[in-house]
Amino acid sequence: MYTKKKSGGASYSAAQKIHPQTQSMTSHRIEKLQEIFRNEVAQILQRKFSSPGTLLTVNKVDIARKGEHATVYVSIFPVSQEDRGERMLRAITFAMQQMLNKKLQIHPVPQLRFVVDRSVQELAHIDTLIRDVQNVASSQPMHAKSSRRKFRKTA
Repeated sequence: MYTKKKSGGASYSAAQKIHPQTQSMTSHRIEKLQEIFRNEVAQILQRKFSSPGTLLTVNKVDIARKGEHATVYVSIFPVSQEDRGERMLRAITFAMQQMLNKKLQIHPVPQLRFVVDRSVQELAHIDTLIRDVQNVASSQPMHAKSSRRKFRKTA
């Protein structure tokens, strides 16, 4: 059996080599692929699938460790168009996958899955709540004396 030395001193045989599709990708490669996918999906959405009155923003892409699946997190504005945008994303998933297969030089291209990312709306809602609490607190006068009575110890 053919044995080759690794740089770290350990050895492995040709039979122990792992096929690239079954091997977990390095975190650096995954990060790079995620960035490439985010940019490509955003460009394709903007060029081919833009809809008047609706803004789709690709916030993040998570690629699974083995590179088989990619989850694309998309924000849809205005919120009133969210259902329509979500239906459109489901409808174009196959076409988007085909475009990425042609454009990217990797094999296999991870299978896409779109998820509506509501974190931006949730942050805006939390910010509004905090401002409301601050406005209520600043509009109420501060009392110099406490309403609680203080008791003295008697000896």
